[in-house]
Amino acid sequence: MVQILFLALSTHAALAGQDLFLSATEHESNARYGDAHSAWLACAEADEVLRPYAIIHAARCRLRGGQVEAGLAELAAFVQDYPDGPWINMARAELYEALLKQEERVAAAAAIAPVLDIEPQPWWMDKLAWNATENLLKIPGRETEAYAYIRHVVETTGYIAPRREASRRLLKSPNLDDRAAAIIGLLRCGEFTDAGKEILLSPAVLLGADGESSTLDALLALLKGGTSVDPAAALDDIAKVNGPSQWLQLWLLYAARMQMSAGRADLAEALTDALVKNFADTREAGDALWYLANYYEGLDRDAQAEAAYRRLADDCPDHFRADDALWAVAWKKHSAGNRAGAEATFEELGRRFPDSRFRAQALYMIARWRESDGDNAGAKAHYRAATESGIGDYYAHRALDRLLNYGETGGGVNLRVDASSSVLQPMSIPGSVPGPVADRAAVRPEFQRLYFFGRHGLEEGEWEAMHILRNAATAADPALVYTATADAGFAHTAWQFAIDAGWGIEGGQRTAARLRLDYPLAYWADMSALGNETRLDPFLLLSLAKQESTFRAKIESHAGASGVMQLMPATAKWMISVDDTVHAHHVANLSSPINSIRLGARYLMRMSERSDGNKIYALASYNGGPGNLDKWRKRFPNHDLDAFVEAIPFDETRGYVKKVLGNYAAYHSIYRGVSLNN
Repeated sequence: MVQILFLALSTHAALAGQDLFLSATEHESNARYGDAHSAWLACAEADEVLRPYAIIHAARCRLRGGQVEAGLAELAAFVQDYPDGPWINMARAELYEALLKQEERVAAAAAIAPVLDIEPQPWWMDKLAWNATENLLKIPGRETEAYAYIRHVVETTGYIAPRREASRRLLKSPNLDDRAAAIIGLLRCGEFTDAGKEILLSPAVLLGADGESSTLDALLALLKGGTSVDPAAALDDIAKVNGPSQWLQLWLLYAARMQMSAGRADLAEALTDALVKNFADTREAGDALWYLANYYEGLDRDAQAEAAYRRLADDCPDHFRADDALWAVAWKKHSAGNRAGAEATFEELGRRFPDSRFRAQALYMIARWRESDGDNAGAKAHYRAATESGIGDYYAHRALDRLLNYGETGGGVNLRVDASSSVLQPMSIPGSVPGPVADRAAVRPEFQRLYFFGRHGLEEGEWEAMHILRNAATAADPALVYTATADAGFAHTAWQFAIDAGWGIEGGQRTAARLRLDYPLAYWADMSALGNETRLDPFLLLSLAKQESTFRAKIESHAGASGVMQLMPATAKWMISVDDTVHAHHVANLSSPINSIRLGARYLMRMSERSDGNKIYALASYNGGPGNLDKWRKRFPNHDLDAFVEAIPFDETRGYVKKVLGNYAAYHSIYRGVSLNN
C-alpha cells in the first residue's frame, strides 16, 4: 500500500490585522457596536490587505448603532474611494440594506442593481436577490422587472421550496404567460390542488370538440359523461381544435393527476395518453407517465406500472426520469424473479443512458450474476464496462475492486473499509494533478484574504471568491484560480463558475485539473491535522464534507444540522460531555469551519471506534445514527459488507454511504502518488 504523509500545510505569513479582524467580528456579532467600530478602525490602520473590508464594517457598525446619517455617508464615500475590487459589491449591498431601512426604495434598487448583474449568480446571493425583488414590487412601474426575475427562478431552480415560493408569487403577475409558468412550477412541485384552482380560475379558455369555447371544468365533465362518451376520441378531437395550446397541456396534466387521486384509472390513462401524444417533447408528458406508473404501483397493478415506465423511457427519452423509469422496469423484473428480463433491461439501460447514475450499478449487478454462473469472461466484461462510469461512482470503483480477483491491476492503493476487507479501488487518471496550492496562491493578497476568510467562515470570503472567479477562465493560470478558491472553502461557488464557463472539459470528459477542482483539498490544513489527531484518513473527512455540505460553512439543513460537517446542535452539545477536546466555544459557532471540522472528525472517530474501524458502519452511524446501525447489524449479521450496504433500510443512509465511499475512492484516485506534505 502506498503511504502518503498527511502533514498540515505550512501556514503562510499571518495577515497583520487578522486578530483585530476576528476580535471586531466577535464584537459586532454580539451587538457591541462601539467596541466593534474601534476595533475595525484599528484593523484598517494595521493591515492594508484587510483595510477595505474593515472600513465597510466600521460603517455598518455606525448604522447598526443608530448613527444612520454617518454610516450612510461613510458607505457612500467608500464606494467613491474604493471603486474597484471584491469589496465594492459588499459595500453596495450594505448601502442597499441601509437605504431600504430608510424606505428609500428607488435609491436602494439602484445600489443593488450592479451587484445582482452577475452571471452565474452564486448560490449564496439567492436571499439578497429575493429581497431586492420584493423591493422592486413595491416601486410603481418596476413590477415587470421583479416578475421577470421570479419567473427565472421558477423555470431554472432545481430546488422544490424556492420553486414553490416563486410560483406562488408569480401567480400575482397580470401577465397570462407568467401565470402559466407559475402553474407549471406548482405542478412540478406536486402542488396539484393549488395548481388546479389556478387553472380553473384562469381566464384562459379552450375549445370543445365542436369548436365552441368551453371552460376547463366543462371539458372534464364531458369526459366523465358515461359510456356514451369515448374519452380517447373526445380528447383527440379537443387536441385537434386547440392545437399546441400551453393551457391544454397544463389542463391535461392536472386533470390526469386528479383522476388518479379520484381512482378513475381509465380516464387518468386516457388523459395521460393525450398529453404524451400531443406534447411528447415536454417535461409534463414524462411527468404524467411517471405519476401514472407510481399510481399503478400503489394499486399493485404491476403490468400497467411497467408499461407506463417503459413508455416514459421510450417516448420521452430526454426526460430527466427516463433512465429512472428503465431502472424501475428492470428492478420490477428482478423482484419478480425474472432474471433474464432484468438482465436484458439493465443491459439496455447501460447502452441507452451512458450518463445515467444507475449505469454502473446495472452493469455491476449483471457481472455478479455472471460470476455466480461461473461465466468469468462475462463477469469481467461487465465489471470493466461498469468502471467506465468513471471516478467517484461507487459501483465503478466497486467493479474495479472485483476485477482484482481476475488478476487485473487496481489503482495502486487498497482502500480497506475494515481490517481485512477491500471494497473499493482507486482509478488511474491521465494528466498531472497538483497537491495543495495554498502557498503558491498566497503570494497574491486576494488569496491571502480568501484563505483567512474561508478558514473562519466569514461572509467576506464569498464576495472575494466571486470577484476572483468572474475572470478565472481568462486568467493566466485558470487551474490555480479555481482550485485555490475551492481549497479555501468556496468550492460550490467555484463549481458554478467553472460549469458556466465550460472550463476543464475536453472531448466531453473532465480533465485532471477539473477533477482536482471537483474533489478539492478544502480546508486542507485543518482536515489533515484532524486526520492525524483522530487517526482517520483526511480524504475520508473530505469525502464526508463534500457529501454533507459541498464544503459550505453557512448552510443549514431542514433538520437543523449546520456547518461544513453538518452536525446537529444536540449532537455537538453531547460531544462536550464525552470528548475533552471539544469545548463550548466550538459548539457555539458551528458555521466556523474550524469548529465544524473538529466536531465532525471527532464524532466520526467515535463512530469508527465503536465499529472496530469499519468505515461503512461508521458512515452509516454518522448519517443514520449509532442506534439504528446496531439494529441493522443485528438484523443482517451474516451479510458481507457489499450486501450490508445494499440492505441498509433507510434510502437516505444507503445512498449516503455509497456517495461518501465513491468520493473517498475519487480522492485516492486523483491524488495517487501526489505528495501532500509541505
